[in-house]
Amino acid sequence: MMCSNGSRCLGQARKNVLDVSYHVSQYQNIISELRGEIGRLKEKIQAEGVEAAAQGGGRRHKQVEELKDLRDEMVANFREQMKLRWRTCCKTLHMFFLPFPSTKNQPPSKE
Repeated sequence: MMCSNGSRCLGQARKNVLDVSYHVSQYQNIISELRGEIGRLKEKIQAEGVEAAAQGGGRRHKQVEELKDLRDEMVANFREQMKLRWRTCCKTLHMFFLPFPSTKNQPPSKE
């Protein structure tokens, strides 16, 4: 049925008078088959997950060890940087407390 802006409708509406009792029983069979397939797929996923975990366990352990080594390196570098900054700060502070040459004993400049 086609309508133009709700003002007038072309065509006529028809009732769906088909017998659907056969279709309902078919849907029940399809649903039970799909549930069975879902169960089989879940079992397959679990079986593949166990195999993958067994194969990938060593690789994961290696990656974890590499990450730990990288973290240790980063911490060591950070500590070294902090030591260098501390030394720089101490030397800068020491420079501030050095006595300035006094100009009292020097003759005035002739400029």
